[in-house]
Amino acid sequence: MLNVYRQAQAIVFVSDGTVEANTKIDRAFSALAVQEQNADAPLVNRIQLIYNRFSSQSGRVLDMPGVKTLGGAPRYSGGGTQQIINQLAKMAIFDGLL
Repeated sequence: MLNVYRQAQAIVFVSDGTVEANTKIDRAFSALAVQEQNADAPLVNRIQLIYNRFSSQSGRVLDMPGVKTLGGAPRYSGGGTQQIINQLAKMAIFDGLL
């Protein structure tokens, strides 16, 4: 897996901002930091964060130094798959990956 990370231009974490999801993101970040130290491979500076189904009522934005937050997508309800894809395609959150 380390070889995949080394070749990646970006490592994208996705969270919904809940306490549980943010805890998992924090643990994954810590694990990559350890891998970075042990393998002498720059990984942490390539981590980027996208929020999916983010709710301002239950979600909390992570404050992770050095991690770029690309943006977030709100929770969509009542729309079909194609409608949701069309809405997401209009958002600029993916522009930072290109």
